[in-house]
Amino acid sequence: MPLARGPEVVLGRRALATRELILETAHELFLKRGYRGTRVDDITASAGISRAGFYTYFADKQEVFLALGTTTYRAITKAVTDLGRLPDPCPVADLRAWVVRYFEFMDAHGAFLLTSERAGPDDPELVETIHRLQMRHGRRLGKIVNDRRGTPGDDPALGLALMGLLDQAWFVCHGLDLPIDVDRIIDATTDLIASYLGRGVS
Repeated sequence: MPLARGPEVVLGRRALATRELILETAHELFLKRGYRGTRVDDITASAGISRAGFYTYFADKQEVFLALGTTTYRAITKAVTDLGRLPDPCPVADLRAWVVRYFEFMDAHGAFLLTSERAGPDDPELVETIHRLQMRHGRRLGKIVNDRRGTPGDDPALGLALMGLLDQAWFVCHGLDLPIDVDRIIDATTDLIASYLGRGVS
């Protein structure tokens, strides 16, 4: 279930552009200052819009956070599901292409994903929702991997461990100032996943 609540609203092109500007600005500020260190006034000043303009689209900054979380949730659902769409057995080149796409997902959403629980709103219900979604993705990814290994059954621990590998591999490339070639990290990550999949890779 996505994080955001309420009906979808159809917006015109200009209104949609303003809403996206608010989301992009808030995303950058949440990453720089943290959720608690960012005020609505900071978002409006950085976006160059009025407070009234902000409240046209969002009730408060938590609603902005929920909208960003929903976008991230949809993107990670697609990233995980795409592994299950690969041929079985899967050519190593296809598996590597999937790792590249996962890294691209992390390029867009990784920083928010990795900081959302630690630096997000102080809302126990929201934290519980984040945990539930993490388990759902872990279970889904674990099932895909187990199916390809010939040992059917969902395994959230396996899925979460694999996501941890991918997330950390991405972070090594983009979150640390290390003299590491991104392609080599992608190759090594692909090799690790392929070795675990065993017969599921051709």
